[in-house]
Amino acid sequence: MTHIFLTRQKKALTLLGHWFPTKKYRILYLIYRCFLLFIQWSFLLFNIIYMRQVWGDLEETSEGSYLLFTHATLSLKSTIFLMSKNRWSNILNFMESDIFAAQTSVHEKILSVDAMKMWSVYAFFITSATFNCIEWAVVPLLDNHGERVFPFKIWMPADPTKSPEYHIGYVYQVMAIYINAATFLTMDYLTASLIMFAATQLGIIEEKIKQIPATPLSATLEEKNKLINQNNEILNECIQHHQAVIRFVRLVENMFNVNVFFQMSGTVAIICVISFRMTISQILRDTLYTSTWYEQDQRFKKTLAIAMECMKRPIVYRAGYLIPLSRPTFVSVLRCSYSYFAVLNQVNNK
Repeated sequence: MTHIFLTRQKKALTLLGHWFPTKKYRILYLIYRCFLLFIQWSFLLFNIIYMRQVWGDLEETSEGSYLLFTHATLSLKSTIFLMSKNRWSNILNFMESDIFAAQTSVHEKILSVDAMKMWSVYAFFITSATFNCIEWAVVPLLDNHGERVFPFKIWMPADPTKSPEYHIGYVYQVMAIYINAATFLTMDYLTASLIMFAATQLGIIEEKIKQIPATPLSATLEEKNKLINQNNEILNECIQHHQAVIRFVRLVENMFNVNVFFQMSGTVAIICVISFRMTISQILRDTLYTSTWYEQDQRFKKTLAIAMECMKRPIVYRAGYLIPLSRPTFVSVLRCSYSYFAVLNQVNNK
């Protein structure tokens, strides 16, 4: 399944120095990774120094806090990802297990469509980030009315009035902001893709349930018993598949819950919307009930009743094991964001 859902993520993270190196180029890749991490962490350090210098100035602090929180979150996410090799290996191995394998062309189509949706979302955001970085880089060059300034308000160990230092600092900031933005978005893309994978598996389970055939009245007793046994096998397979999805969500939650918790004010919208698809896993109960359970044997009915009881509780991805990612959570974040904006605006007007 990783070749469908994670191929693009692997390539992007390899380019950004965050994927696991191959044995052949291990040393070179680790040097490349250290270079990119140095850019990432030095940018955060310069931002912290700048915030300390302007502390007390509400306008400057508010403007600089966006970069600070964004890069602090990125550094945290990168560190956790690079230090969680075993957890990540468990997720990849679990995704390749037979329980998640597509059994029909319909299942393959469902997987491909959802994977393409995630790629479209990522392409949109990475394109927007690219144009945004270009805008930030070009604006200082077009400003001919004042002194030369760097694209971003952070402390720099360079004097912008001196040409060699200014050009080096300018290239450093532009390169750092694009690398960091691409890494930030790719990490989110990876997290959202794994959540989408779980949601897609629920859709496949629903498709399997719908394919449980009815028992024809004209069938002989032997044919009925054979069909009922087949339906019991399908139901048991769906239940095992559902339990595997729950275990997969817990693995992803253990891997990324801290990341998502600290970025709830960032790309929370897309992750909440995708996670909402898992909260509607209760629909599986209705799908089970609409099957021809009344034509099956007692064993099928008992298994069905137990499965429906277990599916009363929706599968919810939680950030920091506390905050459920759903549309109500997104609305709450928007309300808090507006309240914060209103307070800052009121203080600034005074």
